[in-house]
Amino acid sequence: MMADALPQSTRRQLERAVALLREGDALGARPLLQAVLDVDADQPDALHFLGVAHHVLGDAPAAAVLIRRALAGRKHIPQFNL
Repeated sequence: MMADALPQSTRRQLERAVALLREGDALGARPLLQAVLDVDADQPDALHFLGVAHHVLGDAPAAAVLIRRALAGRKHIPQFNL
């Protein structure tokens, strides 16, 4: 994850949100991810995982927008920009 630049408490929120997603709790992960984005609106991991949460919750259009924003922040990674 690219969360190293985040404050420790925000990084913990991101880690907890990812754990909730893995447990199948997309609804619980969403506010944590939004809180991370309130600190850093372009944080690629939070954007990506919030997109995943929206997808799981049935909002594909919002998911696509968020995941595109996450990918835009990772132009330096060739695998994400084929």
